[in-house]
Amino acid sequence: MTGLLLALRSVAVLALTVSAAAFAGSCPAGNPLSAIRNGTVPDGQHVTVTATLVGRFPGRGGLDGFYLQQSTDGGPPSGLFVYTPGRGGPAIPAVGTRVSVRGRVGEYQGSTQLEWVSVIHHCGRTAPRTTTLTLPASRKRLARLAGTRVSLAGPLTVSDNHDLAHWGTLGLAVGGRLFHPDTGVRGGRPAGVLLDDGSDAVNPTPTPYLDDQGTRRVGDTVTSLTGILARRYGHWRIYPVLPVRFRRSNPRPEPPTRSRGLRLVSFNLHNFFQSLDGRGATTEAARRRQRERLQRVTAALNADVLALQEIENRPGAMTALLGLLNHSREDGPYAGAVGAVRVGDGVIRTAIVYRRDRVALEDVDILDEPVHDRAPIRAVFRTESGRRLAVVVVHFKSKGGCPADQPAPGPEGCWSGRRARQAASLAQWLRNENGDPVATYVLGDFNSYAQERAPRRLAAAGFEDLVAAEVPPAQRYSYVYRGRSGYLDYAFANGPGVDRVRSVSVWHINADEPPFAAGEGPWRSSDHDPVIVDIGDGYGN
Repeated sequence: MTGLLLALRSVAVLALTVSAAAFAGSCPAGNPLSAIRNGTVPDGQHVTVTATLVGRFPGRGGLDGFYLQQSTDGGPPSGLFVYTPGRGGPAIPAVGTRVSVRGRVGEYQGSTQLEWVSVIHHCGRTAPRTTTLTLPASRKRLARLAGTRVSLAGPLTVSDNHDLAHWGTLGLAVGGRLFHPDTGVRGGRPAGVLLDDGSDAVNPTPTPYLDDQGTRRVGDTVTSLTGILARRYGHWRIYPVLPVRFRRSNPRPEPPTRSRGLRLVSFNLHNFFQSLDGRGATTEAARRRQRERLQRVTAALNADVLALQEIENRPGAMTALLGLLNHSREDGPYAGAVGAVRVGDGVIRTAIVYRRDRVALEDVDILDEPVHDRAPIRAVFRTESGRRLAVVVVHFKSKGGCPADQPAPGPEGCWSGRRARQAASLAQWLRNENGDPVATYVLGDFNSYAQERAPRRLAAAGFEDLVAAEVPPAQRYSYVYRGRSGYLDYAFANGPGVDRVRSVSVWHINADEPPFAAGEGPWRSSDHDPVIVDIGDGYGN
């Protein structure tokens, strides 16, 4: 059967080549594209269509075909994809060529197309019509323009770059960055279409749409986009026919300026593992890259106390982390508040790391309760001026990994109840531990957005959300998930702690970057951004 199909394909290629040369100059009327698109012409029937070629995507590096468009008097144009596998660029006419094509009506990914093409008959030249499309658009409007050449009205914001290297796509938004609704920040709206590179290739080379720094950040702006509107693989897409123009609206930021006093930082390390057989890096090259970028991040942050999450819960990982922070010097400035031991029952653990030349560790405690498999740690420090402060690191249960027997997750995702219980346990522990009015800062990954139950429980216990209080709304994010920005990473403070805050910021080095982010520097050292709290009023110099 495979040999027969290959033979038939060869015959089709030969017929296509001869017909294109032999019949140039005259055009039959053909079947209307609208009749093929609306199902009047059934699948499997052979037809002839005459229309204008408006988009070429030849070969396996493209879509293996091209798009035709036909305008009708007083109505919107109709479009149709013509599938021509095995035909390279020279076998497909130029954009703006009027052609007559004979083939069989079929379907792919729920869209009608012309396939098994035997004739492409050149009929002269004509200017392709372009329709202005304002997004978001209704399903009816999109369906009517499917397969046609459109120009998108107004600027669009890049909202999702997760699949850029794998599939060559970018998510788009209208009216600015998309925020998760539970973050409490009003942002833009989904555009309803993806910017696609016009290729079905996996891991396209080179990666499309990158700027001169080798990235394309969430928050950048698409200023000009003209292409073919199509629906494939469950999404509406734009396949560009003209170069896409971008504006670098969200450039890579410099490190936040360090004020006098102490700097506290919360940072999710995205699975810092010593072993190569766990959740972290799986090759030596990936591990080396992770550690080089982590060194750059911590050097730029210059933190006095680091509240860290997602470290492999084995002694060797903590030893390796401290060696990295100290640049392999045993007498380096950083020490662990809890040394190279297991903490809690989880595969990953939390950790507090501090500069022993800036603060002195007085006491450390671990919240060992069954609700916490990644046990919170509380460390009390004394500064050079003799003042005391407490730093607590937490990492609450993630939203993923829903058990099969659990009811369908609500708007807060899986494990919302458990995260709320973890917050209640933490609040009770801090009430018991905090008999004296020591300034206390709770840092970490809550896996919850600001209006969800877990952070609200801690706020009800008297701790202020410093990100909500101090960071401008447009900057209140540390994570991007499915195109929506929000902050899962927090800095809370009790009353005495709030009084000593000088500045709070989120350094956007990771969440906005595509997973493969290039360039020397700290970019995409994790999938979370670090949260920075600078404190003063008697702390440090």
